[in-house]
This record gives sequence, structure tokens and C-alpha cells, in this order.
Amino acid sequence: MRLKSSLQRLIYSPLSQGARFVAEDAMLIVASPRGGSTWLTEMVASLPRSSILWEPLYLRAMPSFQALGFSWLQPIPEWAQWPEAREQFARVFSGQVLNKWLLCQTRWGRHLQAEQLVVKFCRAHLLLPWLVKQFHFRHTPLVMVRHPLAVLASQQQHGAWDTNPEQLNLPSGPFSTYWDQWRDVVADLRGRDETLLGWWCIAHQALLATLPTERGWHLVAYEDVVRDPRSILCGLENSWQVRFPERVHLQMRQPSATTMDGTALEDPLVQLGKWQDSFSDAKLHRYQTILESFEISAYDVHSSLPVTLERDFHGQ
Repeated sequence: MRLKSSLQRLIYSPLSQGARFVAEDAMLIVASPRGGSTWLTEMVASLPRSSILWEPLYLRAMPSFQALGFSWLQPIPEWAQWPEAREQFARVFSGQVLNKWLLCQTRWGRHLQAEQLVVKFCRAHLLLPWLVKQFHFRHTPLVMVRHPLAVLASQQQHGAWDTNPEQLNLPSGPFSTYWDQWRDVVADLRGRDETLLGWWCIAHQALLATLPTERGWHLVAYEDVVRDPRSILCGLENSWQVRFPERVHLQMRQPSATTMDGTALEDPLVQLGKWQDSFSDAKLHRYQTILESFEISAYDVHSSLPVTLERDFHGQ
């Protein structure tokens, strides 16, 4: 293990010498696991001279955040002072921290030529308001939200969550009082499916409740990307003052004919509603109760589309 770590330091150290990038220039993508973030990140990374940093808050690959006591879904209050955490994020956003995990989606040659970092997060929901106060990002961070039951169905089908705990155990550690508001609700959850749904609710509740005028991020719906991807693309171009390659625009010109993974589709609504066949009526009733317990109103079990979600770039 020591030899492996030494070899990795030897390999990646030359790539991370000095601050090659300006931290505030990083393009942040935030979404849930199985929430569509991979496709969105790849689209953004189609910009010339860009390089993907893959999930810096995956703790098993990031000992620097582990050392600070980070949990898997670490909350940081918006106005908190945590200079050590800020320093670690600054090092990541400026390219001073690199390892095999962070560069798993980028070739070395591309990274060496890159002038722009695209940073994909699946676990940054509860610290994003703090991040945008700490860093004045030149490109407004992008949050993509997907129907919680579509995410749950995808997680169950994927298999990677099959060994997750059947009870939702709230973490200890920095700012652990954040969890107090959810302890009574969490105590009523039973089974792995309810636990996974509970984590989705906890991750998204505060972001969804934030008024559009108070957001420091763009909020887009996965469902809008499937039905009308050109609006999302054009909205990002206008906001970020960039131009995506023509091939990306060409791929976006027939949103009713393809899904984001390129599979044939007669109607996007059919694709978006597939999760409805994964759960019994009894389960759906229970899941609706859980959503309401966590004060989630943006989605419900009766529709595959957002219900009350105020999002950006919708219907442009």
C-alpha cells in the first residue's frame, strides 16, 4: 500500500505543481448519484481546453477532506468560518490536488493542455451555499435535480447501493447540529429504499427551498434536459459567455428522438416515467408521505415532471 501511494505521488506530483488554474474559474456541476451528472459534466467538458475533476468529495480517494472530519454529505452553514476547508477546496479548484480518482475521466495529455477545470460533485449539496460565498465563481455553479423516485429506481437497478444500510444513520462531526431538524423524520424510515429516498430529501431540501433571487447557482431539472436540451445549452452559453462545439449543438437538435445516453425513444415522457413501473401503489403512497415529511413539494409520486420547481433555462 505504501509503495502504491508513493508511485501515485510520483506520477501525479508533476501535474499538480503550482496553481495552474484560477480557483474562481472552475465550472461546478452538482447533482445526485444517478442524477444525470455524468452526461452534463461531459457536455460542459466538451469546451476546448477543459479537464474534468471527478467528485472531489469522494472521501475514500481524498484523505485531505477525511482529515478535516468530512462526512459523506458534509453540511457547512452558509456563513460559517472554516479556513481549513476553504484551503482544501482552493487547492482542488486551482489544480494543486490531483490523483488517479480525480483524473479518472480525463487523459493526462488533455489535462496538461487544459486551461479550464470542470468539477463534478455528487455530494456538495449541503455546502454549496457556503462555497459560493467563499469563492466568487466566474461561471455560476450548475445544480441539476432529478425526480427522487427516478433516482431511487436507477440506484436500485444499478446495484452499487445494494449493500447500503437499511437505516439512515446521521453523521457526527463538524456542524452535526444541522442534522437535528431531521432526526424525528429519519427515525420513521424503514428499509434501504426509504433510507436512499431520505438521503435524497436531506440533500435537496434546502437548495429547493432557496428562492431563485437568493441562489448563487443555476438550478436545472433533468426532466427539462431530456425534453428540451437546447434550452439548457443556450441558457448556459448565455450565462457563462461560452460557445459549445457545434457537434454538441447537433446532438441536441432532436430532443424528442434520443435520451441523454443516446438510446432510441419515441417520447421523452415515456423515458421519464419509467420509474412509475418500479413501485407498487403501496410503496408510492409511502414515498409520498416521506417526501411531505421532508417538506419536498417540487416533486411528487403522481407526476414524472417537476410540480412546483422554479428552475433556470426552462422553456427558453
